[in-house]
Amino acid sequence: MTAAHPVRLQTPRGERPRRAWVPGEGGDVTTTTLIFPVLLFVILVSVQFALAYHAKAVATAAAQDGARQAQVESGAASAGRVVAARFVADNAPRLLQDVTVVVDSNGDSVRVEVRGRVAGVVPGLDLHVSGVADGVVERFRNENER
Repeated sequence: MTAAHPVRLQTPRGERPRRAWVPGEGGDVTTTTLIFPVLLFVILVSVQFALAYHAKAVATAAAQDGARQAQVESGAASAGRVVAARFVADNAPRLLQDVTVVVDSNGDSVRVEVRGRVAGVVPGLDLHVSGVADGVVERFRNENER
């Protein structure tokens, strides 16, 4: 009996011989290569929207604190603006960027709006959030004013 010798494929110089196709092997790497970036993108978008949800809660809480400060009898619109801006700076300094605080007061009521841009995780996805709070200015009213 003679020993079996492997068959060598003839290839031009400089080229590697091709491997024969083995059933069950094809496409595994290609599928993984295509699915991984899509899965990573979905995860990053989910994180971005979770950050936006949290930023919305922070903006609303800042607006509520600012409105509370502007509603007191001795309070002023500028004090409400300062309190709301400080709340954002203390609780979400890197989460909310380009923060603007708008306080409207007509003497009887006050409205505070806090707006900002959410820090980006996904390039090109620019999300903005805002929080609003309003209420009646607290002051002593005579019986005939009620």
